[in-house]
Amino acid sequence: MLEKAYELTEKCRDCQTLVELYSEEILCIKATQKDLSKTTSNRKAVERENVELAHSKKQTMKRMEAYFDKFREVHAVEMYEYLV
Repeated sequence: MLEKAYELTEKCRDCQTLVELYSEEILCIKATQKDLSKTTSNRKAVERENVELAHSKKQTMKRMEAYFDKFREVHAVEMYEYLV
């Protein structure tokens, strides 16, 4: 479902929503990683989950970089506005 949101938002060139989508995705990944770091049970499962989360975060960061390349200044302004 998230992928469809990205596709539609990119098609509409809605940089504000793109910034919100990937920023929230990264925040969720970080929160899950933090929660996992507190887990003491089933170390192997936690390690696997951390690897998957790290991969997801890396993919999201690549997506973000691609949007900066594709939409340039318009995207940069939306990212700035989001952060400020």
